[in-house]
Amino acid sequence: MQHEIFEEKELALKENNLRGAVKSCFHQDWLAREKKGELIYRDCLDRHLSLFNPQGYLVAKTYYSIGKKSVPKPLNESITFKVSCEYLDGTHITRKITTNKNGNKVIYLNEYEYDDEKRVIREYHFMGEHDGYSQREFEYRYEYLVTGCKRTIIRQGGTIETETSLLDHKGREIAKSTLAENGEQVWEKSEWDYDDVALTEKLYWSEGNFLRKTYDEQGRLVETLSMREGKLYERQCYEYNTESLLVKDIYENEDGFCASGEYFYDEYQNLIRVKHTKQRAEFTEQDERTMVYEYDKRGNWLTKKFYENKKLQEMIKREIEYFE
Repeated sequence: MQHEIFEEKELALKENNLRGAVKSCFHQDWLAREKKGELIYRDCLDRHLSLFNPQGYLVAKTYYSIGKKSVPKPLNESITFKVSCEYLDGTHITRKITTNKNGNKVIYLNEYEYDDEKRVIREYHFMGEHDGYSQREFEYRYEYLVTGCKRTIIRQGGTIETETSLLDHKGREIAKSTLAENGEQVWEKSEWDYDDVALTEKLYWSEGNFLRKTYDEQGRLVETLSMREGKLYERQCYEYNTESLLVKDIYENEDGFCASGEYFYDEYQNLIRVKHTKQRAEFTEQDERTMVYEYDKRGNWLTKKFYENKKLQEMIKREIEYFE
């Protein structure tokens, strides 16, 4: 068993909706509208430049000031904060740091250490004081056992918690619990049940109160069910296509509210249409959102327009550079 670093996935090209040997991508997101066939930019929502290594992982990301008045300024005068990443063998992240524009103040710092089998054995997380948040830091240490994985959590001030996972004979996680130094349970208890085609995960808080997640044989989430005092609180179901893209979801809660969504994709597996329906006993509401793309020769989109009920609302432009 190996603990999975979710941040590693977020840094990959695929999670940034890019494909191929991408070296850099400059991203600009605008509120926009069309008037008599003319495109009018209203306000800038996001601007950033991402740099990737040859293995397809983010190595640097620079964010720039937003707002319509900020855009005419030179980019080097518009930096707000920077992100940089370091890797083991180009794929296993060892350090991710976020600083202010001058690089002299750390906002976030994550560090990772691995054993000879490239299993993570230590994580360190730091959040500096900013935007009204006080400074925080904590550390995870992992010990891999024949029967499972033990994670020790060392919080700011030296508070220690121990999280232990238990595995079955096939190496699958079947239970997890977290204990404080005095042996008292301080977090929810988790249990997993397997059959031939599905996995069920339960997170317990107290008697009659739990969250159950069910996955199919491909590891895709197909249902979440939340119970409060033995009664349905919330339920959500998911359906996927053969490429594992979400095509439908349904939500319902204890108040009788129901919502559903249908999702449609183009040949590049990019979302092109979303249909939402909301229902209560006294009303039904529907809306539709469509996305229109322009692609380069590598199959990456360069412009993406968002329409709500056939009216342009937003537009993203990307400038992409390749290694080859």
